[in-house]
Amino acid sequence: MNTIETIALKKAVADRDWKEAKSGLPAGEYEVSFAARIIGTISKFADEEYVPTTHIPLKAVIALAIRKSGVLREHFIRCLFDAMREALEAGLQGDDKVAAIMETVDGETVADMMDRVQAECRRLPMETRDGKIKARLEIVEIRPN
Repeated sequence: MNTIETIALKKAVADRDWKEAKSGLPAGEYEVSFAARIIGTISKFADEEYVPTTHIPLKAVIALAIRKSGVLREHFIRCLFDAMREALEAGLQGDDKVAAIMETVDGETVADMMDRVQAECRRLPMETRDGKIKARLEIVEIRPN
């Protein structure tokens, strides 16, 4: 199997269909033997640079920030963990949802602070990731072997 065929197999089944099938499958071992015919097109876009914020080790960064906070250490720890609890209790995940907390403190909202965080993140070292792959595929035949 070549690279394009491998990608086609991966992309031919939508993630939601795969997740649905996975959740409906009881634990066990299953034998598989079938042939599938997939037709369509695959496009690969150019590699892109990005700020790898999801690769930042959160706990290590928190520990470093606490160490660097000096005389404000105890206040910083209380503020940081209060903010974490507030976000968890509100069921917030992702930047947009956190920015939805619009409490104003000293004339600045959480959304204002998110803008500041985004600006600072843009100053972090960039990495390159593989270009995205867009596939328009259809499974036209599945038959047992």
